[in-house]
Amino acid sequence: MKFQGFPKGARYSAIPSHILNGYVEMVGDLAELKTVLRIFWILGNKKGKLRYITPEELCADRILTKSLFADSVEQQKTMVFKALESAVSNKILIKSKFGQNKVPVYFLNTESNRVLTNSSSQDTTIAGYDSWEIEKNMPEPYSLYEQNIGMITPLIADKIREAEETFPTEWISEAITESVNMNKRNWAYISRILTNWQVEGRSNGKSGEHSSQNRYR
Repeated sequence: MKFQGFPKGARYSAIPSHILNGYVEMVGDLAELKTVLRIFWILGNKKGKLRYITPEELCADRILTKSLFADSVEQQKTMVFKALESAVSNKILIKSKFGQNKVPVYFLNTESNRVLTNSSSQDTTIAGYDSWEIEKNMPEPYSLYEQNIGMITPLIADKIREAEETFPTEWISEAITESVNMNKRNWAYISRILTNWQVEGRSNGKSGEHSSQNRYR
């Protein structure tokens, strides 16, 4: 999808100045740079103090894998693993293993994470942590969806992110509200509302003016 500029109400992600200065200057692998930037976004949307990323998460991330322009799924995995190991070598990430199965996980190389990964007493705490979970203080439309429709699963989070690439955040929030008003509490119905607004336009930008329950069937 061609970038159309920043939409109204665009959200921002925090990137340390060290990344935008020294690291950008020295990194030689574009795949590594893309992976690191995507990791900052993913970790920024997780909750709790134990924020880490797994290779499996990154390999399943649609935006990252599409951006790598790999010829196959296997090549995508190879590029992701190589990028992670290179980021560890460049001191951006810390590689560790936690849980009963000692699954490899990656932390940002911060002081608190260095202390954490040097401690062997954290295994049981981290083992029960769902790494994909979104923060409780979620921005709309995530919080609106969770409060009125259901839990934000990884699939729903991806659906909302995809919608944010096409529609203004305000539209998505109002489409969720519209689906609740119509007692059609599912993402498929929300998606149809958004598509309908895109094709036919919105009546003065107010979702409440779409009063027919059959309109989005």
